[in-house]
Amino acid sequence: FFFNDTATTEIYTEQIVGSVRCVQETVLKPNPMLITNSVPHRTQILYSTDISTVILRLGVLPGSTVVESGTGSCSLSTSFLMSIGPQGHLYTYEFNQDRVVKAREYFESLKASNVTCIWRDVCSDGFQSLTTDKERGNPEYQAIESDCVFLDLPKPWEALEHAVAVLKENGRICCFSPCIEQVQKTCEKMSKIGFGEIRTFEGLSRIFDRKKKFLKEIDRETNQVLGKRKHEENQGAKQEFYYTSGPFENKTHTSYLTFATLFKKA
Repeated sequence: FFFNDTATTEIYTEQIVGSVRCVQETVLKPNPMLITNSVPHRTQILYSTDISTVILRLGVLPGSTVVESGTGSCSLSTSFLMSIGPQGHLYTYEFNQDRVVKAREYFESLKASNVTCIWRDVCSDGFQSLTTDKERGNPEYQAIESDCVFLDLPKPWEALEHAVAVLKENGRICCFSPCIEQVQKTCEKMSKIGFGEIRTFEGLSRIFDRKKKFLKEIDRETNQVLGKRKHEENQGAKQEFYYTSGPFENKTHTSYLTFATLFKKA
């Protein structure tokens, strides 16, 4: 094991030695992928395949203002923060008070000043600042005009009109839904309130490994596989080739990602 003051050194990429058996480990600088793989799971989280799709198709850039509902375990929140940089801002909402407390502690540990974490049910109360925020321990913030919105909710269609209120024209939205029935209701609602370019994606990832294999040699006269001794005598004819192979069992469906653009704003 490693003492905490040793393992939290800021000298990244250098090796540290454990107190037992002198095991060496390399200290890596935290990045969104490492945090996603190690974050405590208070809820179901998004992984790199879905996260990269969300960041790309929402057009998140340095300086972007992002609204997220469903803070959860802060997996996607971390990637948003890394993408928008210090000049951008993330407004993240969570209806569970305990998860809000944990999330705020986590953001403080990151020393992130460009994130506002709010305890609220956005389906009923929306995203803008409320007079009851102070009573609920929420920070004060100005009216939001965001570049994109991300919804990870059981009923995202109930929050779509609230999302319109904080989106810029031509702003992008993404809804993360495990079931196709949720997608159907969300798309129907989107088409009625001014969203266009509605598209749903399902990300299926599979890892392929590079492997080497030797071809068995055949005796042309007998049409039999050469024995080991005969094979060793015939080394010049030995053939090898490389191929790729994936796992026989593979995790497939995670959720559906529905994207749209706000063309009309009342």
